[in-house]
Amino acid sequence: MENLNDLILFPLEHPQEAQQRKEDYGIEIPHFVILYGPPGCGKTMTVEALAAESGCDMYHINLADVGSSFVNGTAIKVAKAFDEAFKLAQKSDKPIILFMDEMDSLLAQRHDATDGGKEDNKVVNTFLPLIEKSKDKNIIIVTKDEAEKSDSFLAQGGICVLRDENDYDS
Repeated sequence: MENLNDLILFPLEHPQEAQQRKEDYGIEIPHFVILYGPPGCGKTMTVEALAAESGCDMYHINLADVGSSFVNGTAIKVAKAFDEAFKLAQKSDKPIILFMDEMDSLLAQRHDATDGGKEDNKVVNTFLPLIEKSKDKNIIIVTKDEAEKSDSFLAQGGICVLRDENDYDS
């Protein structure tokens, strides 16, 4: 848990000190965190505890909230959810935690624009600038079950990936 305190709680609770650490030592402040782990390992509970501990408001988005069977529907709903979260952040003097739960299918790898791939690409392409827009004040936390199915955008700066590597089958 010390890692989560350093990476997430400290910058939320002490933004000026975290910024100073970044300037003095080059310690990156994550604005986008992905928690990987098998179902039931406590990813959602961890995010809820981080929000409670930091005193930050949390805006929770679940796949069921943004998924759509209509063309462009999911991308539009993702953008709308981010807009609502940004409005909440503007009303607060604290950062918000934008929590996107169970996003395995929503943030899958981009691939050929054949079949359903075109829609998947639209969702990821909508999501990327929204991550960038949030980085001044807010933090986005996403939970996923499988790391292998993530897009290559995870290689960009300011993104922190935490994996639960416990063996729950034994």
